[in-house]
Amino acid sequence: LAFYRRWSIREFKKQTDLKDVNADLKEEMLKELPGILNWSLRGLDRLLEKKAFSYWMNEEDVQDLYERGSNSIQSFIFHHIDTEDDEGALKKRCVYSKYKEYCEEEDLLLENQIKFGRMFIALTGCGTCKQDKIPAYQGVSFKNLIKKKEDEEQKKVGEYGG
Repeated sequence: LAFYRRWSIREFKKQTDLKDVNADLKEEMLKELPGILNWSLRGLDRLLEKKAFSYWMNEEDVQDLYERGSNSIQSFIFHHIDTEDDEGALKKRCVYSKYKEYCEEEDLLLENQIKFGRMFIALTGCGTCKQDKIPAYQGVSFKNLIKKKEDEEQKKVGEYGG
């Protein structure tokens, strides 16, 4: 986590249209220079007193934000897949369906099913198998938070041959 301790990530979710960009922003900011200096000095005093930067995110939160933004598949695995379950098996279509839901909920880039499958195997180290004659990932399961619900869905899919 030392790597993530050194980051201060800022999300910019709103983009301004080029026609709405303030061309005079630099001049307006220069007028506010005395106030900006005073604000900066107050921050410096706080930094010297605490001997550390204040930041609302811990290392795990920074890691999560970084990984979600850079690799939606890795983020999905981190949050929803148990890679230590050697006896587990998940149907590929069920896993990809949950990945799609995750990307929609988190507003992340959705990768296609082929790339997802390759990356999923590479990142988890799982194998492949057939579960009720349906392609599956072997050696993984859903994490406990959603495991019961997913197990029930897997049974239903298996019963109906879906």
